[in-house]
Amino acid sequence: MTRGSNSMTKKERSSARRDPVDPCSMSTEDGIIASLTELREALKKREPLERKFTMRTVDLEIEPSEYSSERVRETRERLNASQAVFAALLGVSTKTVQGWERGSSPPKMARRLLDTINDDPASWLARLARRANHTAAS
Repeated sequence: MTRGSNSMTKKERSSARRDPVDPCSMSTEDGIIASLTELREALKKREPLERKFTMRTVDLEIEPSEYSSERVRETRERLNASQAVFAALLGVSTKTVQGWERGSSPPKMARRLLDTINDDPASWLARLARRANHTAAS
């Protein structure tokens, strides 16, 4: 029986499923699909994944800094920003910034952004200046 170049016999498909996958020899998309297929098969067979795949656990100590009301205010003042402008920059309401400056704690994600601002205030000042120039030109 003559087959087209893309068709496989049942035996060939079965053999292909058992052969180890070498994702490096494939296109990115094909490699991802082949790797996920291999993972699915291992899960179906309840194989210990650490025997079949490289498993790594990484613990990162990357908690954001704590921010007191004074530290939030110092960060805002470092940018010479009003509470309203600072709130817009952070993507929160002015009342939220006011609350932080009165003593409520910013959530973790906000503290990460505050850390980023404090790590490189010059880039944030430049960002504010660009926005101000853009708004003035409109």
